[in-house]
Amino acid sequence: MTNTDGPARKRSNLLKQLLAKKSEELGWEVFWEINNETKSLDKVFWMSPEQVQLWMTYHDVILNDNTHKTNHFNMPLSLFIVVNNHFCSRLVAQALVNNETKETYEWLLTSTFQYGDMGCVHIRIGFGLDWLRLHESCSHKMDWIR
Repeated sequence: MTNTDGPARKRSNLLKQLLAKKSEELGWEVFWEINNETKSLDKVFWMSPEQVQLWMTYHDVILNDNTHKTNHFNMPLSLFIVVNNHFCSRLVAQALVNNETKETYEWLLTSTFQYGDMGCVHIRIGFGLDWLRLHESCSHKMDWIR
């Protein structure tokens, strides 16, 4: 067993646990991608039923923060946060991804819209000098702005 077998096995177990939750309880949202070459988990995005409801209720401002491989999955962790009507921050979605590229952020944002229509939103995620802006008006449009 190599050093990378541990995190890969943990990623696989996480996906199995999330899919089990989704099959046991309505309202769980889980989206994932498997690397075709390595057959390992590349990306996984999930929301519990409570998180879906919070997102739908408080999606006026959604914050996104990322950590880079500081977890036992050895993957960047992306967290989506809202602020509720009591000015408390609430975690509404999370994802583990294989990298922090433009394509990965596009996948993350696309995943957030797969579970249902939230109405019109404007999401801006920044890293470095690049900003990704998503405008929603009945269809999703992504533009990169410098």
